[in-house]
Amino acid sequence: MTLRLSCLGDSLTRAQLSADYVDQLGRDLPPGALEVSRFGVNGDLAYNLLQRLDQVLDTPADVVTVLIGTNDARASVAGHPVEATMRRKHLPVRPTPTWFRDCLGEVVERLGAETDARVGLLSPPVLGQDLAGPAAAASGAVSRIVAELASDLGVALLPLHDAQVAHLRRAGAPAIPYREATTGRVVGTL
Repeated sequence: MTLRLSCLGDSLTRAQLSADYVDQLGRDLPPGALEVSRFGVNGDLAYNLLQRLDQVLDTPADVVTVLIGTNDARASVAGHPVEATMRRKHLPVRPTPTWFRDCLGEVVERLGAETDARVGLLSPPVLGQDLAGPAAAASGAVSRIVAELASDLGVALLPLHDAQVAHLRRAGAPAIPYREATTGRVVGTL
């Protein structure tokens, strides 16, 4: 029997600009055991995922994973070009943690009401290696919202953020601050 998996998210799921976690999901399984549909769009926030959810709902799945929130977290970090993001991603309001929670909550509720799929929420990765820095704090806040939603809505939580933080601490990783990537260069954030 083939398990049908739909992976929803942003550039981390699309894997055009990052490592490809989706490709690794079926590597240790027998051929044909997993059929993956990828629904990742670079730069998306939870609002954008909600706007394109019908496309996902039209693709039958047994399991749906959702990894969204990195760009929502980035929007709260000083130095992030929020106004440009709002224009580029057609956001009707400035991103806030409450709006993130509302949008992601609606995604999960629609998945539950309109599919028979099991749903798993991945908390977003930590931003940077400076765990005391503002970017890591922003991704931590979004991660907590994801965990609360998973608990409140009765879906699985895959705590990527917590696992990364634990790994960085165990490894004694240097406190490298998050750096906002821009076209052609990288700039630091405060």
